Amino acid sequence: MPGIRLVVVFALLILPFMLRAQNIGKYNLSFNSPAIGSASSMVLGNGDISANVWVDKSDQCLYFYIGKTDSRDYLDRQLKVGKIKVQFQPNILDDESNYQQEFHLDKSIFTVHTSKGNIRFWVDANNPVIVLDAKTTVRVNATITAKIWHSQTHEIP
Repeated sequence: MPGIRLVVVFALLILPFMLRAQNIGKYNLSFNSPAIGSASSMVLGNGDISANVWVDKSDQCLYFYIGKTDSRDYLDRQLKVGKIKVQFQPNILDDESNYQQEFHLDKSIFTVHTSKGNIRFWVDANNPVIVLDAKTTVRVNATITAKIWHSQTHEIP
């Protein structure tokens, strides 16, 4: 019977944590205006690929940095490998009166909602893929600009 008693005690100890973890959605980060620079970015990742994503107030474009766990400098600091800019024409993000962005903690998804469209952004949990899904009320063209910073291998002496 000591084995059964141990299992019951363990179950009673872990039960409050399991119940609390199911209600994480009430702690989602929600904002009703775009960010002022990358310092207000939301961090997403899958353990291998990471992204810092934000909509910048200055030009109403979506930006994100890309990181990789094996991208490190000589001091073993993790480096971002590049910056991506996504610009929509017509701009679906310039609707500040109906702007709502949210980071969903339970799904690790960044969303932006305006009267002109919705954006969902996430890093795939099972693959090295960053996903940007946009649904708009009007037809749009997207221009994507990449600034890749670390494109060459450097030997460390």
